[in-house]
Amino acid sequence: MLNEKRSLEELIDEGFVIIDELIQHSLLLLEDEYGIIKMHDLVRNMACHILNESHSCMVKCRQELIKIPNMREWTADLKIVSLADNDIKEIAEGRFLGRDNYNNYVRQTLNNDYEPKTYFIDFFEDEDYEYEDDDDDDYIMYEEFNRRRLYIGDCTELPYLLPRDLVNLTVHGNNKWEYLCAALSSKEPPPLKTIQINCCKVLKRLFCPANHCSTCTSIQSQHIADFRMLNHQTRMEVFCHLTHFGISRCNKIEMLLTPELVSSLGQLKSIEVWWLVV
Repeated sequence: MLNEKRSLEELIDEGFVIIDELIQHSLLLLEDEYGIIKMHDLVRNMACHILNESHSCMVKCRQELIKIPNMREWTADLKIVSLADNDIKEIAEGRFLGRDNYNNYVRQTLNNDYEPKTYFIDFFEDEDYEYEDDDDDDYIMYEEFNRRRLYIGDCTELPYLLPRDLVNLTVHGNNKWEYLCAALSSKEPPPLKTIQINCCKVLKRLFCPANHCSTCTSIQSQHIADFRMLNHQTRMEVFCHLTHFGISRCNKIEMLLTPELVSSLGQLKSIEVWWLVV
């Protein structure tokens, strides 16, 4: 359709005709009065079955899963994973409530030769922590999984060691960090592909402007072996592999990307900024 020499309006009209035909044949369904369209369950199941026949895909949507699929299913050539619309509460490598326990786990397990190639880690310090929000944001945490993922909730502004092969970093509902230095000061920065920041009420910048935050002060005063001070060069190293960056509902943001960070985003494919008041 896009290769034809017709106006955009004509192409859109034809698209609506095709959608109407699919609805009339029950291949697509109108979900509610707002006109939201979804795929018929039988069509979805057939599509999922076809995808699962490929060793590069794992699709388990709406299967009432409460656990991550067995580790044997996470093959080396897996490229696409979708676990949408499940109720997954159990993360493969567990939930950490103490900073020292978490850092020791990363140091002794994930940063050694016998490290698992797939892990999902949740970290926050309050056992009863639950971010209060009117919307259902569970999908941010559980809908789409990247292998080797760390989810950080509400915790103190002190340095947290990143696994050296970490792919996906999510910071969600943190009400203590004004900067992300706590999560990005590892001496060996991992090749992060995705950074997602959501609902961080006091976040001002990605990095503190003069190394004066609690994280940088503790690294400088205690000379912690696993961490380093962030400067122009080391900040660029953190972002040089990044392909997706997203931020939402962080209304204290004063500056998002400095010119030095923009110059390091050569691999970036997408950036999402939404529900942000500046």
